[in-house]
Amino acid sequence: MIDHTHPLPITRQGQIVNISRGLVYYESEPISDADLKLMRRIDELHLELPFAGTRMLRDLLRTEGFTVGRKHITTLMRRMGHHGAVPQAEHQQTSAGAHDLAIPAAHTVDHAPEPRLGDGHQLHPDGARLRLPGRRDRLA
Repeated sequence: MIDHTHPLPITRQGQIVNISRGLVYYESEPISDADLKLMRRIDELHLELPFAGTRMLRDLLRTEGFTVGRKHITTLMRRMGHHGAVPQAEHQQTSAGAHDLAIPAAHTVDHAPEPRLGDGHQLHPDGARLRLPGRRDRLA
């Protein structure tokens, strides 16, 4: 694209092909062998655990002996085009007057409050209340 031996100045060649002067002289830095090894392992882990994000990958890689931070993993994952397969929040579209809608009468009826369990209690599958050890009973 840009010919450094051409008699036309390099700056003018860049203008003709509509790229900046910085890109004309830019030489990309090769990826280090350590990063290539790390990227290969991240790729393998991403195939095994597609839901794993940078924090989980960092912890897994540290158990394997890699000393790497979360931000570096983010950079490498972005370079490889990977991201954690986590469901994203869906954006709901509402009409402009959605906040003015009336609440149906069936929803305005006062109901007795449902019984709640205090801290340290769980429901047994049979419906009985279980007391967890080490917790104070806060029910009044």
